[in-house]
Amino acid sequence: MKNILFTFSFSLLLANGALGQGLNLVNPSLNKANKYFDAGLYKEAIAEYSKTIYIEPTFMQAYNNRGLARLELSDYTGALADFNKVISQEPKNAEAYRNRATLKIRKQDYAGALTDYDKAVALGAGDADTYFNRGVARVVMNKRREALADFDKSISLRPDMVDSYVERGFTKIDLGDANGALIDFNQAIKLNPKLAAAYYGRGNSQIVLKNKTAACSDLQKASQMGSKEAQALQIKTCK
Repeated sequence: MKNILFTFSFSLLLANGALGQGLNLVNPSLNKANKYFDAGLYKEAIAEYSKTIYIEPTFMQAYNNRGLARLELSDYTGALADFNKVISQEPKNAEAYRNRATLKIRKQDYAGALTDYDKAVALGAGDADTYFNRGVARVVMNKRREALADFDKSISLRPDMVDSYVERGFTKIDLGDANGALIDFNQAIKLNPKLAAAYYGRGNSQIVLKNKTAACSDLQKASQMGSKEAQALQIKTCK
């Protein structure tokens, strides 16, 4: 059993000028908060976002960004409240749905995350990370055919996204396409020769294809890179 991998990328929403009389007061506080966030000072960022919200309570971008900062501190209740606030006021805000999906993934609410990813994609959040994460959520929900389509889309958008090749490879093994999986793991290794998961996956492919020597070579390589899964499979397979 391999570890489930998600990749998260956050993009802070910036002021777009569509504010009321508090605009001049909001911008300095918001900019300061964003700088704190970028520096990893999430508590300080939350304090500044809260000041922004106090000045301009209808400024949804501040709620979104505060939710991201709270998410980084594992304050899931606070983050959920912020993302829900944005969605309640801006039901077509794709970024808010994607951020809420990220939160649900961390809480292992994969069904809820999948619903939010679907909404985000429908609203235009068509980046490689979103398709990748939705694909992994679909794997967890045992929807591998749909997951495969998401990994395909992720790779089409970002051909050098190594994690997508790895996850697509494992998904192809599960769907009985060991040869296709082997191609994906080869590409992942080409992109990142130091990725243990790619060697572990290729080793799995070789086992299915009954290439024991090649399989054991890959499993040994992955084990040397620190993969416990590869080490256990090596002990079982390479006697």
